[in-house]
Amino acid sequence: MERHLDSDAVWSICQDKKLQQKLKEYLGEDLVLWRSEIWVNYPSQQLIPFWHQDSYPNLLQGEGKTINVYIALTEVNEWNGFEYIPNSQLTPDVSVKMKDPFSGNCLFDLTEDLEQQAVPVVLRPGEFVLFTNQLMHRSVRNTSGQVRLALTLRLTEPCVHIVPNYTPIYHKPVLL
Repeated sequence: MERHLDSDAVWSICQDKKLQQKLKEYLGEDLVLWRSEIWVNYPSQQLIPFWHQDSYPNLLQGEGKTINVYIALTEVNEWNGFEYIPNSQLTPDVSVKMKDPFSGNCLFDLTEDLEQQAVPVVLRPGEFVLFTNQLMHRSVRNTSGQVRLALTLRLTEPCVHIVPNYTPIYHKPVLL
């Protein structure tokens, strides 16, 4: 899933004026892309069906802001996308079901009441949503009959650094 600006199409998406304007409003003038991912969700499948919080913040060190951009390359809707719950709505009784050995993500067991508060992400191709690590999310079972394709960009300020033992396919972060 990890791809770092190795195609003209991905690079052109990163150069989108509206996207860069929104990112600069949050992060300032210097934008560092430290990770990007292509997500494909085929019909009747789920990528990560369990409620989880990304462990990506564990790959960064230093004080500064980070932001994630989820860009729809195809239609994203309540039948093929993902849903989220802001951390502010989580209750203290949320328990860890298990830890994913591959990603390091904790997978949570949520109550039905809490799951009903989930917000589905709905986007047309080319639309994007910015999000922080302050949410819990899961992929939904794709019953749309169409493949969902999306790009996630993970950005930070130059004062935040990647931990030394992280080795992305692309050899170092890119200043956008």
